[in-house]
Amino acid sequence: MNSYSHLKIQVSKEFYKKIKLGYPLNKLSRFYIHFYFITKFLSGFKIIRKIARQIIYFYQYNNTVNRKTLRSIELLKKKHSVKANDFNSEFGYEDEFEEIQSLVSYAKQLKDNFPGQSESKQLYSSIEEIYPSIINKYKINNFINFGSLYSHIDSELAKKFPQTNFICANRSTYTKIINNKMFGHIKNITFVDGDVLDFLENNKFDNDLFFSARTYDLLPKEFIETLFQSVYRSGFKYISFIDIIGISHQTMECYNFSDDDKPSVAYRGGMYLHNYPGILRKFGYRVVESKLIKTDHPHEDFRLLYMLAERI
Repeated sequence: MNSYSHLKIQVSKEFYKKIKLGYPLNKLSRFYIHFYFITKFLSGFKIIRKIARQIIYFYQYNNTVNRKTLRSIELLKKKHSVKANDFNSEFGYEDEFEEIQSLVSYAKQLKDNFPGQSESKQLYSSIEEIYPSIINKYKINNFINFGSLYSHIDSELAKKFPQTNFICANRSTYTKIINNKMFGHIKNITFVDGDVLDFLENNKFDNDLFFSARTYDLLPKEFIETLFQSVYRSGFKYISFIDIIGISHQTMECYNFSDDDKPSVAYRGGMYLHNYPGILRKFGYRVVESKLIKTDHPHEDFRLLYMLAERI
C-alpha cells in the first residue's frame, strides 16, 4: 500500500473536464462561458456590460494561467542550476519590486482579515496550529523560515517561544529592512537576505528546523535537491513545509508521492508538483508526518500540503 495514499486529492469529473478544455476553474465559470456571446450582443444594457466585463476578466485570467502552465512544462525539459533562486532566473519573483508587492499584499490580507477567497487564511491558521506542538515536542532551538516574506507568523511564534531563535531568510534586502522595521523589536527574531545556500554554508545547526511555506511550488526540482542537501550538511535535524498542490494541468492527474525518485510535473500558472518524500529521502531525511489541508480557495482542487521530515 502506498504510504502517501492519504495525499490523493479528490475532485469532481466536471472539474477535470474544465482543466482539459481550458475553462476558467471558478465555480461560476460555466455561466460566464455559456453567455459570453449573448452578453456581447446585448452590451447596450448596463447590467449586461457588467456581466460581459466579468466574462472578459475570467477569459483573460485563464489564458494567462494557461500560458504560464505551458511555459512551466517547457522549463521542465531543461536542466537548471542553483541560480534558480536568483531574481534574474525563470522562477519565482522576477525582481525585488515584485517580492515587495507580494509582501504588501499579504500584509493587507491580514489587516483586512482575509476578505477574499484564497489559501492565505488557512495557511496562517495551520502554521499557528501545527508548529507550536512541533517546537515543544522536539525542543527546537532554531526555526529557520526560508522565503518568509511578510514575517507576521514568525513574530507570533517568536513571542510564544522566547527560548527559540527565529530566523527569516529572504532574497531581497528591502524585505529584510521592512520586516526588521516591523518586527525587529522582538529579541529572538532575526532577518537575513541574499542567497540561502551561502547562509547555510556559513552556519551550523543541530536540533533545529528548516521551514518554508508557499515557496517550493515556484522552484525547480534541481534547486530543491541542492537546498535539501545543503540543509543536511548544515546539520538540521528537521525539514518541514506547507506548500501548494492540486491537480496537474500537465498530466490531468493528482500527483502520486513516493519515497523513490520521480520527475516533477507542472501544476498550473507557473507552479510545480514535486515528489518531496523522494527528494527528502535522497538527502538523508524521512517523512514522519504529512497531510492535506483544505482551503477557502475558489478552485476545487486547491490544497495545502504539510510535511515534517526527520534526519535519518
